[in-house]
Amino acid sequence: SSGSARASTQYPMISRTRLVLVVFIALFLLTALLLTTLLAFMMTSSDLVDESTDSPIPMGAVVHDKRFDHVVDVFRANLNAGMERAGAAFAVYYKGNPAVHVWGGWKEIMEERLPEKEEDSIKVLSGTPWDQHTMTVMFSTTKCLSALVLAHVLQSSPSITYSSLVVDVWPEYGRHGKEHTTIGDVVLHRAGLPYGNRSLSLEDVQDPELMSKYFEDSTPVWEPGSVSGYHALTIGLLIDQIVRRIDEKQRGVWKILDEDMLQPHRIVDLSMGLRRAEDNARVATLSGPDEIDNKREERRDPESLRLYNLGNNSYNERLNEVFSWITPTSEDYNKLSNRLLSMPSNLGIGSAEAVAHTLSIVASGHFLNDKTLSLISKPVLEDQMDIINGYAESKGYGLQYTKSPKGSWIFGHSGLGGQNVRMDVEEGLAIAYLCNGMKIADADMVEPWKKLLEAVYSVLP
Repeated sequence: SSGSARASTQYPMISRTRLVLVVFIALFLLTALLLTTLLAFMMTSSDLVDESTDSPIPMGAVVHDKRFDHVVDVFRANLNAGMERAGAAFAVYYKGNPAVHVWGGWKEIMEERLPEKEEDSIKVLSGTPWDQHTMTVMFSTTKCLSALVLAHVLQSSPSITYSSLVVDVWPEYGRHGKEHTTIGDVVLHRAGLPYGNRSLSLEDVQDPELMSKYFEDSTPVWEPGSVSGYHALTIGLLIDQIVRRIDEKQRGVWKILDEDMLQPHRIVDLSMGLRRAEDNARVATLSGPDEIDNKREERRDPESLRLYNLGNNSYNERLNEVFSWITPTSEDYNKLSNRLLSMPSNLGIGSAEAVAHTLSIVASGHFLNDKTLSLISKPVLEDQMDIINGYAESKGYGLQYTKSPKGSWIFGHSGLGGQNVRMDVEEGLAIAYLCNGMKIADADMVEPWKKLLEAVYSVLP
């Protein structure tokens, strides 16, 4: 009996020991599982690189495709060479997949020191770093999105093409000598309406019915179809009026882009005008350009500065009178009231990653069918004079065209201050460069953009 008593007193002890052992093994296995998962995550093709501690200029990158490491190196070199007076981001999608997203510099500059010598860069003493989710004003790269929306709407309406007269869908437009204007004329900047007969307020531009009457009552500045002259602010507004008359739901450009492209693909860091006022906290503050930038650009590339200054002409003087509340200055584009406006020529707001993602979807054969994509992949006008910009350009379908480092046509649009977005359908590339430190140089003559574009093509097979 004493033996059975001993045994009975030991059973609880054995049970507790087993319990502790089971718990220990379970914790060990759980820890091993977590470590394995973490290791697997770290070994995926996407590497987050945060270099903000290694340099006085904050910088980070996500590299999905190791071949594009060189792009990060070039972006870093641009930053260190003082090419970005504030901040910038660059993103590439390759064959439908994200390749690289790199960002750096300052979303907002609090304090800066001007250079003692002209050749030196502005030194930022304090500021808010540009991060992975920073958005910025896209300026005229917005036109690329509007052009793609028009192409998307036209392919759903086979009876209406770029050759169709505007009056076929908008009869009232034909007043004052505009009856022979085609949709193609509008997107080739040949409509003769870089501005209308009277000045516009912000409230006017928010009212589609008022804008419809504004264009109907306006007299062309030149005979429609005769010459091409950059419609900096009106081309998007005209496209908006046209698509409202073709789309079966009478939606405008921004609503079509959001409902047919952005929402289905869960792209949230892109909009025309801010979705909400509170989103402005994530949007970079624009700065410059100023006299220091002017002198630096004159030394770097006098021809680039000359072309940029051709925009100082009577057409643009009148444009700035008509749209006096949104002139091409950082001050006007920093205003929240302007940033809330869904203006389809110039007020896209987004991250480089979101823009590149959007263009990649198009380049991959979604949103536009193969026939439409093939049509818009080559320019209508090649190296033809733009009477407002003052130099020759290749353009078509609301887009700008340039040759890639490989010699093929790439298309998209540039924007004030150095912004640039491009697609190369042959190579399966979608590229976006956005910055808040506004450059003097125009379009493809912007130095950091040129270097980054060359870097992308240098790693392709």
